[in-house]
Amino acid sequence: MSLNALGLFSLVSFVLTLVLVPVLLIGLPADHFCRDGEQAAHRRHPLLHALLVFSRNAAGIMLLGLGVVLLVLPGQGLLTMLLGLVLMDFPGKRGLERRLLRQPRVLQPLNRLRRRFGRAPLRLPGSD
Repeated sequence: MSLNALGLFSLVSFVLTLVLVPVLLIGLPADHFCRDGEQAAHRRHPLLHALLVFSRNAAGIMLLGLGVVLLVLPGQGLLTMLLGLVLMDFPGKRGLERRLLRQPRVLQPLNRLRRRFGRAPLRLPGSD
């Protein structure tokens, strides 16, 4: 990979994360991390449900990988990785998300961002 291509990738990923990550984090319901698993049974066709699960996991894996890259390149690496985790489905996901969010260095900036856009702060189980 040439240095120009790496620079272009860095610039594009930086701009995309500056726009998309905050939009998606602001859009989360305040009680998203208090819920246990899925809210309701999926009433979709099984094939459509499988396609949705596959798409969410693929997007989550891509965001997680991009977040790792953004740890060394300019961008919001930790937030991008958190968003990737939120999208994916794997055993122990809820516990990992909650452990990450219990870190003040993670939760406080997220809630400041949400407050700036008039959204309620994210709540965690046991924080009420």
